[in-house]
Amino acid sequence: MFDKKLQDLIQYVIYAHAFCAKTDSNRFRRWDMKTPYYIHPLWCATTLLTEEKLSEEIRRIGSQALLLHDVFEDTTAGLPEDTEDEVRRLVMDMTFNTSDQEVENI
Repeated sequence: MFDKKLQDLIQYVIYAHAFCAKTDSNRFRRWDMKTPYYIHPLWCATTLLTEEKLSEEIRRIGSQALLLHDVFEDTTAGLPEDTEDEVRRLVMDMTFNTSDQEVENI
């Protein structure tokens, strides 16, 4: 079920950023070093979910990819084993080695 999957991924992302961060700076947002980093992927995913002009399928796949989009860059957690191929592909497309590479590609 879509809602259960989303709930599980939210819990996974919170865990990954809180307990598997590569560095302390990956646990908190840089602008205040207090806001948990996982707020960023949650915000990204929920913003997409509110776009009712998009199809349910785009919102479903896109929100999962946005929840997971910083896992490789900022954590040692990896993706959950049951991550769909399309979600995995989107996450890989949003994964960069440096912020310069990210800016150049985007």
